[in-house]
Amino acid sequence: MSAKREPAEELVWDDLRVFTQIALHGSQSAAGRALGLDHATVGRRVRRLERALGRELVVPQSSGFTLTPDGEAVLARARAMEEQALSVSRFAAGASSLTGTVRLTTVALFAERYLAPKLASFQAAHPGIVLEVFADDRNLSLARREADIALRLARPQHGESLVARRLAVIGHGLYASESYLEQFGDAPLEARRFIGLTATHRGLPEVQWLETFLRQGGRIVHRVNQHGGLLGAARAGIGLAVMPHYLARAYPELRSVPFSSEGPLVRELWLLMHQDMQAVPRVRSLVDHLVLHATRDAALLLG
Repeated sequence: MSAKREPAEELVWDDLRVFTQIALHGSQSAAGRALGLDHATVGRRVRRLERALGRELVVPQSSGFTLTPDGEAVLARARAMEEQALSVSRFAAGASSLTGTVRLTTVALFAERYLAPKLASFQAAHPGIVLEVFADDRNLSLARREADIALRLARPQHGESLVARRLAVIGHGLYASESYLEQFGDAPLEARRFIGLTATHRGLPEVQWLETFLRQGGRIVHRVNQHGGLLGAARAGIGLAVMPHYLARAYPELRSVPFSSEGPLVRELWLLMHQDMQAVPRVRSLVDHLVLHATRDAALLLG
């Protein structure tokens, strides 16, 4: 007589969501941060999923983990299920009235120095809509409704079923304070003092643009890890900085520094949203508001 087989543990569907987050973020710790769970809880959820399926899904490694062939197969199916669940969520979000929450993500400097008054007028006109603004450099997922609208300084190379529209062209230039120019304005090229971004930003167009000036002469004497720091350092007279025109021209103590050897720097600002959200009235109303103001301010933003 064969031994009685133990019944399989019941499948908890939410464990599949935890599993997809581990695969997405590369570690249990990172997945836990994204889900608001601690590392141990994430590990328990994955082990419970393995028991329920009767399959080993994850093999720990010194640098993280690898998925087993069964793990890869389960991941493909779990992602398909997750997309269907997210589609239902986006459908449910499509209320016909101008009420509810709209999540907007964009870079901090643009949100703080340009966008805030535009959003104030939007909220005054739509008191039933709650705006959540994520003003940082994270690429929040539109497919997962981490954000409904994204304003990004580059067009995405691949989409999550995204709708993309170029919202504006933002011009940049070299700026310095009057105090810097009084002291160093007539200095030779090799004596120029620049303010730069830290190495984590080396791939940005403005960093690469600055390098063309450094090849002619001068040196970076001060580095900051975010764009707002460039503004503060330039206003303090530390050196020359590459900044958007709309930002620098708001401060009378900053002066544009002419240059002739390098063409102007422009960056495109793109508005992105998931195609399932483009007909949602509250989302559409904010998109129309942003497009209206960007069109009116085209010359300001280009500089």
